[in-house]
Amino acid sequence: MCKLVLVDGYVDEPSAFGVPPYISPHARYAAGAALAQGVEVEYHTIDSLRAKPRELTGDAMAILASCVVPGKYLRGSPIRHDETVALFRDFKGERILYGANAAFGFADDGGGHATTRANPLKDHVDHFITRDGDAAIADLFAGKTVVNRFRTTDEWRRHAHAGAAVVAQHPDMKAGILMAELDTFLGCVHYVSGGCGFCKDAKTKPWYRDEEDIIEETRLLHELGVRHFRLGGQSCFWTYKAHGVGLTDEPRPNVEATEKLLSGVSEAAPQKEVLHIDNCNPAIVATHPDESRAIARALVKWGTDGNIAAMGLESCDPAVFKANNLNATPEQTMDAIRLLNEEAGMRGPRGLPYCLPGLNLLYGLPGETAATYEMNWKWLMDLKKSGLRIRRLNIRQLLPIRGQKETVAPELRKTFIVQKQAVRQQFDRAVLQDVVPVGTVMKSVYLEKVEPSLTYGRQIATYALLVGIPYETEINRFVDVLITDHGYRSVTGVPVPFHVPSASMKQLECLPGIGKKRAVDIKVKRPASLAQFSAIVQDDAIVAMLAPHLSFKSGDGKT
Repeated sequence: MCKLVLVDGYVDEPSAFGVPPYISPHARYAAGAALAQGVEVEYHTIDSLRAKPRELTGDAMAILASCVVPGKYLRGSPIRHDETVALFRDFKGERILYGANAAFGFADDGGGHATTRANPLKDHVDHFITRDGDAAIADLFAGKTVVNRFRTTDEWRRHAHAGAAVVAQHPDMKAGILMAELDTFLGCVHYVSGGCGFCKDAKTKPWYRDEEDIIEETRLLHELGVRHFRLGGQSCFWTYKAHGVGLTDEPRPNVEATEKLLSGVSEAAPQKEVLHIDNCNPAIVATHPDESRAIARALVKWGTDGNIAAMGLESCDPAVFKANNLNATPEQTMDAIRLLNEEAGMRGPRGLPYCLPGLNLLYGLPGETAATYEMNWKWLMDLKKSGLRIRRLNIRQLLPIRGQKETVAPELRKTFIVQKQAVRQQFDRAVLQDVVPVGTVMKSVYLEKVEPSLTYGRQIATYALLVGIPYETEINRFVDVLITDHGYRSVTGVPVPFHVPSASMKQLECLPGIGKKRAVDIKVKRPASLAQFSAIVQDDAIVAMLAPHLSFKSGDGKT
């Protein structure tokens, strides 16, 4: 039997994600292209190979590398250029590089330049695939000439279904934390007018998968043990099979098809723990409020809380909007934020609102001036005063590629840095305080990284919120966390139920309202009941907030 060695170097793109605990459809499709032809697939993440280097042998090796400008990740780091060269150099067999890095090269730091560094790779790569890697793998094992092409509709279905089986080889599967992203469609309805100037997705007419295909893929993944799903891969969830695509930039949402998709996926995964989405064009939501409200309500009914609809406002400057043919105006974006707040802003059982907007601002676009920064700042302050909530704000820079210099003009560089810091200090923390107030319990937080005096965790979710515990504790487990404080981009909390008798001084000090003096009293007097604890604290408000989360029974858990 032939064998494909598949190395997942991860995906981080505007419409796809595959950094652990995610597995991207890009990786599963590649596996499916081989498995559908009876080819054995040996799957590795780049992190597993770093942890345990080994000799890789087979008839072909495919490396997925699609993080042109890597971000910051809690766990998992995209494959580097030197690692790619080394893996290909030592492999005896056909060698395929696919994903965005095959087209644009590698960048070693977030916000840095993407560089082709072509010569060292050209010596060791047989096929640079900038379109669909699974199509190239299908041709290779069918004995055909490998060409750089897109998959067909039939291949999309076949590779998606056959490739589900590869999740069994993912390291996060055993821990029960793997999240599978599923494609719904490619392209963007905004293609009619040429799309946003900076975006590759918006140049292509939407190509939709049928509901039944996505539902069947979900069923297969669920049977294999996957419990966390994100319907992603789309430029805007609200335009799935929309009415009027090709006639207007703002087609009417197809409520029937979208509800069929959501209900079908939910029912195909009866033991699901997470069902989230990605991306939302605020112009669609603002233009078609009735249909958009129906879809938001469906997300509450069939999805799970902690969901985010990422909205690309990009800029509040009309000159930048015109120069780049952007999707949505500031007014449309505000309307879309309001609609989601009204229809999906209620808090769910895991502790977060069901579905709030995520906001994207992009700097370095043509037409940008100092006035752009003033307009963006005023709009953000207006949003803050409005009482409307968003889950997060991303400030990004346009990617400089192929030798291009920094996209933010040199004379605006200091302005960019100053505004970004001001947003962190005056906007981001206030956002988190509104969405996750002190006293909120975030359930099912997976603890996965420990450093001196600090443990990190997150819920398995779309754009998961980082949770810091201000002391070291056991990792690789799920806990509920009582939120006690807020950073700019993260929250701080303590695991609950909080076992008072076994808690250390440091742990006691982390409880809201306790502090060092009360922690000493509690440690010395060793309260064995809530009444004794209350007598030490002597503050009814503090005790009322903490009471539901404290435990005094012997041997009942870890803190």
